[in-house]
Parts: sequence; C-alpha cells; structure tokens
Amino acid sequence: QRQHERWKLTVERKRQREAEKRRRREEKAARKRAIKERKRKEREKKRARKKYLKTIREHWSAFNSHHRTARRMSAKISKSIVTSLERTAARASQRERNEQRER
Repeated sequence: QRQHERWKLTVERKRQREAEKRRRREEKAARKRAIKERKRKEREKKRARKKYLKTIREHWSAFNSHHRTARRMSAKISKSIVTSLERTAARASQRERNEQRER
C-alpha cells in the first residue's frame, strides 16, 4: 500500500515536471514568435515609410521640373514679345525716317 502511494507520488511529480518543462518550452516559443512578429512589423513600417517618402520625393521632383519648364517657357514668351515689340517700334521709326526723307 505504502509503496503504491510512493509510486503514485513519483509518477505525479514526474508528470508535473514534464508539464512544467512543456509550459516553459511553450513560453519560450511564444516569446520568440512575439519578437519575430515585432521585427516583421517594424520592417513593414520602415518599408511603408520609405515608399511614402519616395512618393513625396517623386511628386516634388515632377512638380519642380514641370514648373521649371513652365518658367522657362514664360520667360521665352515674354522675351519673344519684347523682341517683337522692339522690332515693331524699329520698323515704325524706320518708316517715319523714310517718310521724312521723301518729303
């Protein structure tokens, strides 16, 4: 009877030890999984941020390039207007000189 009781206790202790080992193993695995998940999320955040910043850079690059060409075009147009006016004025003054010579 006593021996049986002792045997039951040792079996119970063994079962408890194994359960404790399993619990520790599972906790360790859970910690590892949590760390991996956290790292993955951080990588995702970094990737998303990079993509966002790249998009902004591309937008401003395109915007600036467009406005640079627009400024150049407007400068060219205003310059051509000025030269056209100067030519017209020069022709008019030439015409006046010719008319005075004819008189």
